[in-house]
Amino acid sequence: FQRDNFRLLADVFRLNPVEQRLLEFFVVAEVEPHLRDACEEALGGKRNQHLRFLSGVLRVSGREIARALGKGRNLVRSGLLVNQASKRRRTGPWTHRFNGRNSGMPEMQFSDLAHLMYQEGVELEHVVSMFGVTASKRGELTLPDFPHLREKLGLLVPYLSEVRDNERVGVNVLLYGVPGTGKTQLVRALADKLDLRLLEVGTEDNDAEPLEAEQRIAGLAMAQDCFRERRVAFVFEEAEDVFGAGAFERGFARERKGWFNKQLESNPKPIFWISNSAGCLDPAFVRRFDIVIEVPLPPRSVRENVISGHVSGLISRPLIKRMAEVEHLSLAVVDRVGKVVRAGGSCLSQVERDSTFESAVHDVLKAQGH
Repeated sequence: FQRDNFRLLADVFRLNPVEQRLLEFFVVAEVEPHLRDACEEALGGKRNQHLRFLSGVLRVSGREIARALGKGRNLVRSGLLVNQASKRRRTGPWTHRFNGRNSGMPEMQFSDLAHLMYQEGVELEHVVSMFGVTASKRGELTLPDFPHLREKLGLLVPYLSEVRDNERVGVNVLLYGVPGTGKTQLVRALADKLDLRLLEVGTEDNDAEPLEAEQRIAGLAMAQDCFRERRVAFVFEEAEDVFGAGAFERGFARERKGWFNKQLESNPKPIFWISNSAGCLDPAFVRRFDIVIEVPLPPRSVRENVISGHVSGLISRPLIKRMAEVEHLSLAVVDRVGKVVRAGGSCLSQVERDSTFESAVHDVLKAQGH
């Protein structure tokens, strides 16, 4: 493996020498099957014998090993390692390596991260991508494209500026509204206005495997540690994954209500939580959001300007006006249909392009139930 990679993680997660040596061991054990097999054989399926085993292998006292692997210590708190007792069995890059004999041995939370440690030139962006956190795409809209939210943004922008300048912790903003209202684009416009790098907590890992709510929260926590010295903000889309989709679905956050409330109060970087509805939130969670904003469908004039900005020159002005009359037509649909028509319609006349575009939009909206 590459020593520089471990020095990077040790610096980011404030690991002491013992913690770094433990991390090196578990990385090698994750990657090298022979070492993993030897560990399982040495432990013989006996629970809680791993402290003595690790002490002998690493020549570090059992007391130091126990302290380094404690629940509130950096290796576990950051999510780099996870204790078997608290870990659900996972598949793919989350496979539980030592689970066969239930030895109690901690292990890497993110298998792909262990393999990454063998590569050269690893940077923070590579690390956080292992658990589904990536740089957000550049926004296609700016704050003036949201005139219907002018009053709310007049409160939010100065507040977030003060948060950024004073590095306040525990800042959470909830944006909710039906799909297609531009919630994600609004967050990107805010980050651009505030000169904050925006990182997205995805719904899948870098192998395109779906992430559970617990995994997404673990990735968010680790990414916040990684970027604690930088000017960043996070956006957590599909927050229903965490809060539950309705009053009768408990969700990850409700199952760990006290713990999750504490996380909301202490996150080091601002988080934008995006949901299609606020009904999934327990009132105890709502109280911990600094600002809650409903993002409604934009008025017709705004829809016309946005649609025009995406397909001007592709479809006629009369069709742009007709499209703007369709309340449930989202920017995402306009963008995707526009790309298809633009790619395949170079030989079509204006009338044919309009007809093709309108028909494709109609089919999408019909499939969506509109």
